[in-house]
Amino acid sequence: MKNRRWFIVVILIMIVVFSGLYLANGRPQESRVRQLIYEQTVNGTVEKVSDHRVSIKTDAGKTQTFSIDPSKQSKFTTKDLAHGDRIVLSFNPDKQVTNLNKLKE
Repeated sequence: MKNRRWFIVVILIMIVVFSGLYLANGRPQESRVRQLIYEQTVNGTVEKVSDHRVSIKTDAGKTQTFSIDPSKQSKFTTKDLAHGDRIVLSFNPDKQVTNLNKLKE
């Protein structure tokens, strides 16, 4: 009888610990998978730039315009970009830039 109680207590402690770890981590694998599935990356040359939009000519020769994701505007700025700069940007399905890096020449 004591062994059975001990076993139940150990199982309950394990459930509590693993539940706490799961909640504390905020499911990081899911967000990484979402990023891999929903975000795309493109390399190109800046054609036009404003505070909220970037137009680039991709390496494939197509010009595309992207808006800046409002929730990401504090992470990077377009003020350092000029016509002709080589950049790589990540964007979501709404064609909103989520990350932008200037390539060194």
